Amino acid sequence: MDVTQFQKIKEASYLTAENAVRYRIILRFFYIEHERMKDLLYPADVFRFVRSVKGMEDYTETMLEQDLATLVSWKNIIPRQEMKEPKSIEEYKRKRFRYQVTPYTVEFERLLAELEKKGEAFGGQLEKSSFERLLKALVALPTMTKENAYEGWQDLLHHFKQIKTNTSDYIGYLNSERMESSMQTEAFLVYKDQFIHYLRDFIIALQQTALKIQSALRATDSALLAKIAEAILVHERAIPRVGGEQLDEKALSEDFYATWRNIQSWFISNETGESEYLSLQQQTNEAIRRMTRFIQRFGERLQQRRSRKKDFLQIARWFNDCATLEEAHQLSATVFGVFHTRHFVAEPSATSDIYADLWQEKPSETVITPRVQGYREKTRPAAFKVHQEEKRAAQEEFLKKREQLKARLATYIHEGKIVLSHETFIDKETRKLLLYWLAKSQLQERHLVQTEFGQRVTVRVDPERRVQIHSEDGVLDMPDTIYVFQ
Repeated sequence: MDVTQFQKIKEASYLTAENAVRYRIILRFFYIEHERMKDLLYPADVFRFVRSVKGMEDYTETMLEQDLATLVSWKNIIPRQEMKEPKSIEEYKRKRFRYQVTPYTVEFERLLAELEKKGEAFGGQLEKSSFERLLKALVALPTMTKENAYEGWQDLLHHFKQIKTNTSDYIGYLNSERMESSMQTEAFLVYKDQFIHYLRDFIIALQQTALKIQSALRATDSALLAKIAEAILVHERAIPRVGGEQLDEKALSEDFYATWRNIQSWFISNETGESEYLSLQQQTNEAIRRMTRFIQRFGERLQQRRSRKKDFLQIARWFNDCATLEEAHQLSATVFGVFHTRHFVAEPSATSDIYADLWQEKPSETVITPRVQGYREKTRPAAFKVHQEEKRAAQEEFLKKREQLKARLATYIHEGKIVLSHETFIDKETRKLLLYWLAKSQLQERHLVQTEFGQRVTVRVDPERRVQIHSEDGVLDMPDTIYVFQ
């Protein structure tokens, strides 16, 4: 590979030239006739076709001669002179020519014809049988001889290209703006079940087949790959070539092994990243979730627009059946809620104690400002105060309560354990601490927790046995629990 392979392609000039419409009409006729096995065309045939196109009624033979000469200079068509005797002086002067389209131009027009069929939207499909055919081709590779290994490889390559192209195009179609806008219309509700079943069936089939494909890819050894590479070289050597470049066997071999690695990485994740198979599975699942969300939102919008006439008539009948005014008041409170409710605003909690009760909090005061337009509260600069004494006192109070809690906890420990079924009474603070340890232990695999006092405690719960814990504020019924201190 060198830089000369990437020079400007002169044959593509007709696509962007000033008279591109005329050139494209002419070359499309050459392409159509080429597909019908007719390669050499007379200018008169070309002229009749161009004039038959709507909007080209003013096209002249002089314009055709100029266009054909330009296309010859760009190597889109090749002129071939007729060897028959001329029938007139004009034919002798013009040197009757027939024209043949070049391979580059045929491929350009073939690509353009395919793009015109697809349009602006993505196509593709999620075909379950493609994976099954690929698996069948993979399994058949080891049993093939040198003579038919090339055909087996081409069959495998064909199925893989189909999977790659169809799935990527269909995922692009699902993620396109056109599809997303269609999901938000009422007409999509008719197709929603069909889409979701189609995607789910594909995922199920993909999961059933992909593991077998991965296993077959891993089982393929280097000897089989070498046999296939040799079969490809034998096939290429058997094709007669006159002149031109010699067969590059090293490049062919490298291309085969690179293609095989790409097939493996499509199905099997490696150090460079996750496989395309996993990405396809995730994108399909995401498409199902997105459709479900759109359907749910659309249903909610329809529900909001639904007439409530029948509901209100039924409520009116209930009110009509009320025997007394008091009964009607009760029904009104049930259906419509409490009228003239008051909303109370309170300041955030002043303590960091998670066990503090509501009635232990100090009441908060709220200053009500007048509802006058343009009112602004007066502010005065105030000094910043450092409450060191209050902080120290609060810290000492917290440490004192912590030591008291630790001392009370020690009274319940017997032989390094606290067994709830052995205790007839547990004070409220200790009970809250033990319940906190129990909740924390359920999040650990070994049910081992680190306590506030630096201890390590294993919590064991016996769900078969119930105990009742008596405290100052009531009785708690719960499974028997054992706290083992390490």
